[in-house]
Amino acid sequence: MGSHCVYVYLGLSMLNFLKRNKCEQCNSLRRDKKVKNPDELSILIQHIKGEVDKGNLVSLPQMDKGWEGEFSTLTVNPPWPDLILNRFYCSKCKTNFKLIANTYQGNNRNGWYCGA
Repeated sequence: MGSHCVYVYLGLSMLNFLKRNKCEQCNSLRRDKKVKNPDELSILIQHIKGEVDKGNLVSLPQMDKGWEGEFSTLTVNPPWPDLILNRFYCSKCKTNFKLIANTYQGNNRNGWYCGA
């Protein structure tokens, strides 16, 4: 591959990166958010459900049936499964997101993550 092709490729990659980072649809969801208690998790789940209902986020199918549950069956309030793991993407720019929570023991990784 010639150097011109490399520059074009890098330019297109950068353009796609900038385009994804300026997505109006998911811009407010791009900040990682750790949750420290059940009330914060309830609020986060409710917010995510609203974004899914509006069509801004798409819930991805389960990859690991042992760990992941269907997001559509997750309730806003407890009781929850011991482990919550759900993946999403923005329906416009395709940025990935992840909801993780250990509701049994808790941990410092519980929360919402962009680009996961």
